[in-house]
Amino acid sequence: MNAQMGEHSHRLGGRGSCANARPSAAWGAVGSGLPAIPCFGFPQLVPHGYCYLWNPWIVWLHVVSDSLIALSYFCIPIALVYFVRRRKDLPFDWIFLMFGLFILGGGTTHLMEVWTIWRPVYVLSGVIKALTAAISVVTALVLIPLVPKALALPSQAQISELNQRLQGQIAEREHAKEALQQTLRQAERAMSDAAGQRILVAESRYVEEVLQESQDRLQGIIDAAMDAIITIDEKHTIVMFNRAAEEMFRCSAKEALGTQVHRFLPVRFRAAHSSHIRNFADTGTTNRAMGALEPLCALRADGQEFPIEASISQVESAGRRLFTVIIRDISERRMIEEQLRDQAQILDMSQVMLREKDGRILLWTAGAKKMYGFAREEALGAISHELLKTKFPKTLTEIERHLETSGTWEGELTHQKKDGTEVFVAVLMVVEQPVPGRAPRILEVMTDTTARKRAEQSLRDSQARFTGIIESAMDAIVAIDNDQRIVLLNPAAEKMFCVTAGEALGQRLDRFLPERYREAHHGHVKQFARTGVTTRAMATLGSVRGLRSTGEEFPLEASISQLEVGGTKLFTVILRDISERKRAEDEIRELNEDLERRVEERTAQLQLVNRELEAFTYSVSHDLRAPIRHIDGFTKLLVEESAESLTPEAQRYLHRIQEGSHRMGVLVDELLDLTRVGRHGLRMEATDLNVLVRQVVTMLQPEYENRKVEWKLGELPQVMCDSTLVRQVFQNLLSNALKYSRPRPQAVIEVGKTSDQEQTVFVRDNGVGFSMKYADKLFGVFQRLHRVEEFEGTGIGLATVQRIIQKHGGRVWAEAELDHGATFYFTLGRAGGTQTSAPAAAKGAMA
Repeated sequence: MNAQMGEHSHRLGGRGSCANARPSAAWGAVGSGLPAIPCFGFPQLVPHGYCYLWNPWIVWLHVVSDSLIALSYFCIPIALVYFVRRRKDLPFDWIFLMFGLFILGGGTTHLMEVWTIWRPVYVLSGVIKALTAAISVVTALVLIPLVPKALALPSQAQISELNQRLQGQIAEREHAKEALQQTLRQAERAMSDAAGQRILVAESRYVEEVLQESQDRLQGIIDAAMDAIITIDEKHTIVMFNRAAEEMFRCSAKEALGTQVHRFLPVRFRAAHSSHIRNFADTGTTNRAMGALEPLCALRADGQEFPIEASISQVESAGRRLFTVIIRDISERRMIEEQLRDQAQILDMSQVMLREKDGRILLWTAGAKKMYGFAREEALGAISHELLKTKFPKTLTEIERHLETSGTWEGELTHQKKDGTEVFVAVLMVVEQPVPGRAPRILEVMTDTTARKRAEQSLRDSQARFTGIIESAMDAIVAIDNDQRIVLLNPAAEKMFCVTAGEALGQRLDRFLPERYREAHHGHVKQFARTGVTTRAMATLGSVRGLRSTGEEFPLEASISQLEVGGTKLFTVILRDISERKRAEDEIRELNEDLERRVEERTAQLQLVNRELEAFTYSVSHDLRAPIRHIDGFTKLLVEESAESLTPEAQRYLHRIQEGSHRMGVLVDELLDLTRVGRHGLRMEATDLNVLVRQVVTMLQPEYENRKVEWKLGELPQVMCDSTLVRQVFQNLLSNALKYSRPRPQAVIEVGKTSDQEQTVFVRDNGVGFSMKYADKLFGVFQRLHRVEEFEGTGIGLATVQRIIQKHGGRVWAEAELDHGATFYFTLGRAGGTQTSAPAAAKGAMA
């Protein structure tokens, strides 16, 4: 056996949990002849029998024991259900069903203990246990408020005893009446016998006394009853109305006797009541017993409705049926139940936890769930300090000692929510009053103080920052009260006025003002205190003069504000010494004068350079164009006259010379256009961009004549711009869109505007696009992102676009994705500011 235990420990790898141990390949063989069953479940779990070493005696001891317990548990709910169905008059019959569910869950857990010996379905077993635990907790919770209600109900024996006593008194009364009538008949027959007559009179008196005594005893019982007792005949006429009924219905017996009982029922219940009485009279059976059905409503003599419970019985007397109804006013009980229900809801919304002394949680409200994030099933049964990872301000032993001595403890703890965030909690712990047979429990009321803690810390940080700002401020900050006495002086003010704060505090601000400004200063502060309005803000007025303690005057700027603290107004003055700035302004004025002179000289130089550049442009236009035209013309003549005598290779060379001269001519033209843009003066006019786009699309028609092109032309604004230059922008952008969408079966080119305030215009195509890592090269001269063999071009078109847009004070940029098209955006800045939309402008023109 020791060898087997050693081998078992070796196979478990020293782990403490049988469910988490990795089984060996031959775990089924340890079962001493029991069949090896594969592990259906998690692969790292083993059957419970593995923990028993598959010892047959232990295995079957647990199997038989758990099976018998489960069988017993299953029989109990069947008996409870049968009992409840047979006794439908039982109050609170649902609590028996709750007990049945709880016991059924307990039996199922024992059945799962048998199942997990061979199959490790621990997740299912745990889920069943959790459901059983939930049912048990709910049963316990609803049972607590049910106990006082159950104790308040009269027992069945008390009701039966009262009914039997009433029926006995009625039967005794009827029997006495019959005896009296028989005696009277005998007395009449014996009238002639004087002696017999005397005896009969005596007997008659005795019977009457017995009958009267019985009636008095019965009436005493009925009048002393706490419940209302009403007896009616088959016609629903009231024949008895006790004192409790008088108080309940606020109607005297004299008024009630002989009237219909319907007067004490709301109209909506009268038909059902009559039907119930007829059925009861015919069958003698009723399901109306005290607490057996939902409460009814009765009607007082003053018209007030109130809830009741009722039971009914019948007796036959003198050949007629009488129905006795016992009624109980449950208004107060209803009110108490509602109060208890409201209190339970309030308690559940509160952040409250009930735990045992060792920290095991017994009650977890919805408020606690909302505060910490743990569901009720997660919290119940857990150790509170472990679940919430509590940080105590002192040791737990000291807190528990204080709880034992004083019964309460109040302080702040740090808890951790389910999501891992920490919260500061103000906790009040209260030990419940001792209950015989039960250890005292601890109620914890928790309040989240995280926001307050953070606010306090934020306030401290704000105060520290405020102090730091004042201390480190480069401007002088001086605070004065209503009497214009200094209450605050920062280090910058000390340095500015050459005085320490200790010397200045409590003194009037006048000492830092030249005498000629003091009267105006007093008037300004008084007006500011009265109206709260001041014209003195930093740099809004001319500079004023300050006075250092050395007697030196200096220029400064000032702003003033006021704040009421504790009913006292404080005025804060921020002062800035502008001596250096005044000197700097004088220097800047001198520099500006010098700069204006230099600008005039530079302007003259630039005008000379521009004239030279214009002469160079004309020279390039004339001197480069002529050789290019000669090269192109002579190569055409050579091809036309000597093409047949030239070899194919020579013809190819000539063709390449022609292409080169053509590209050179285009390059010269575009370079000249680029230089013209720089020299071109803007001729601003109101321009409808929609007209420009349509003109450019018409002009480009030869380029897409044999292609499928879809134009999406959106509504563009009317702007102030140079229409000639902006037309060139659209021509270059739309030409590029046509060129780079050439590989597509159908080109899609869109022109529109965005909804931002700048009225950004865009041109979008579905062409080959480009990588955004080369976007910085787009608008450079001679910069191209594609080879000449793929797409023709000189690399100057986008540079021209950028030059035109910048000349208008705008900006241009592009967004693209390789093989997914490109979008070019541009704005026209202040020079081309939007005037109005084109339709609105047209409408205004027609007007």
